[in-house]
Amino acid sequence: MRKIALMLSVFILMASLVFAQVRNVTGKVTDDKGLAVAGAAIQAKGTKIGTVSSTDGTFTLTIPTSVKTLIISAVNAESTEVGVAGNLTIILKPVTGSLSEVVVVAYGQLKKTNITGSVTTVKAADIEDKPFTSVDKALQGTVAGLQSTSSSGAPGANTDIRIRGIGSITAGASPLWVIDGAIATTGDLSTQTTTANALSSLNPDDIESISVLKDAASTSIYGSRGANGVIIVTTKRAKAGKSAINFTAEDGANTLAFKPSNKPLNSIQSQTLLRESLINAGYATDNASADAVITDPVNGLGIPAGYTNTNTNWLDVVTRTGNQAQYNLSISGGDPKTQFYASAGSFNQLGTTIASDFRRYNGNISITHKASDKLTFSAGLNGSTSDQNTPLNTGNFGNPILAQFFLLPWYTPYNKDGSLRYNDADGEFPLGGGYL
Repeated sequence: MRKIALMLSVFILMASLVFAQVRNVTGKVTDDKGLAVAGAAIQAKGTKIGTVSSTDGTFTLTIPTSVKTLIISAVNAESTEVGVAGNLTIILKPVTGSLSEVVVVAYGQLKKTNITGSVTTVKAADIEDKPFTSVDKALQGTVAGLQSTSSSGAPGANTDIRIRGIGSITAGASPLWVIDGAIATTGDLSTQTTTANALSSLNPDDIESISVLKDAASTSIYGSRGANGVIIVTTKRAKAGKSAINFTAEDGANTLAFKPSNKPLNSIQSQTLLRESLINAGYATDNASADAVITDPVNGLGIPAGYTNTNTNWLDVVTRTGNQAQYNLSISGGDPKTQFYASAGSFNQLGTTIASDFRRYNGNISITHKASDKLTFSAGLNGSTSDQNTPLNTGNFGNPILAQFFLLPWYTPYNKDGSLRYNDADGEFPLGGGYL
């Protein structure tokens, strides 16, 4: 009898030691809105022991006493780690996708891994704080297969973009631009000037992302208008988070990228050619008679004697070192219910040719308020004003670069008093001879 009692005591002691090495942990898994999360995985860190939450989010897990941490994970939620306690309440935060994972397609957004067509996304960091007057210039060199060329170096000039090549002889080949869901009017809007770009009114610093849709599968929703490709622009909107103020400033200079290596003729060289032309045309027989025709105010050219004393390089007169400055200020922030974003900017560029400049002033504001889980109010306003001056694209030598090829070196752009000579009020030198 004593042996049986002793053996029973030993068995009870060993059982208590075994049970003392494990413990039960209970809890409930919910999302950030307090709703139960079913099927969440609960695992003891460092072991293979685990379980899943039931339909009401509750769970029970038996773990060794040496385990101090649980790992909880679920689909579309961020994994989290919690310390072991008697009864746990675990809140899982939803996964928020970054811009690199989300592509704007037509009227919605999709994860990049779910896109079957050819779509390229350009993020805000690749566009903002760049010395460009318009967003189309910022795409050059950032999208594979996209060709970007400009026919003019004037401030605010239009840029020709080709995504799918040229598919028509008479129709346009430019892609369709969609800005915040609205089809935008783009292209060269000029008539008598060299160039004007509708997209130059949009501040690149206000752009959140750009999606370039290349193939037919991506552009089919836009019909025939998307035949040349589609470029979808999404501007910055309100986001929840800590209030942030961002200010950027830029200042720089512009110079001619190319200047002819061969210098224009000076007055002596031009006089030699003028003499030869008069002799070859039969108006003079030698240099002396040719000079008489040149200086004769009645029957000749009426250019005063001594005109070769003036040498004007007209390319230097009509070109200059331009400058460029832009300033941008933005404020953003808000809580999970109300978010705001506001920005203002100015851009000023002085071209390398006289009578060419571009100025832009813009503002952007958006507010989002979540009244309930099913009702959200959102409002936004993006406006800008721009002023562009470019040389004329018509006759009468209204373009300085064109006119400088025909102006003779003995002409001068200045009066005797140094003022600009745009009209010969004295009636002297009717052909524009320079004051000597």
